[in-house]
Amino acid sequence: MKRADSMDPFLTNPRYRGKHLIFADGILYTAKTGEKALEILEKVRKKNPNAIPEVAYMPKGKIWIL
Repeated sequence: MKRADSMDPFLTNPRYRGKHLIFADGILYTAKTGEKALEILEKVRKKNPNAIPEVAYMPKGKIWIL
């Protein structure tokens, strides 16, 4: 878990390649599989039902953000 104001700094960090990213309430959660990402997403929704989570997958290969 990492804290930030938005998901943007994590999207450019190569450390997160090949992982699912869930960002809610200023906290970033990571998962290696889609099943684990779904578990994290359900826990986040139970903990704070008013939060609107952002979900993304960072491919392992190099990506371009335009």
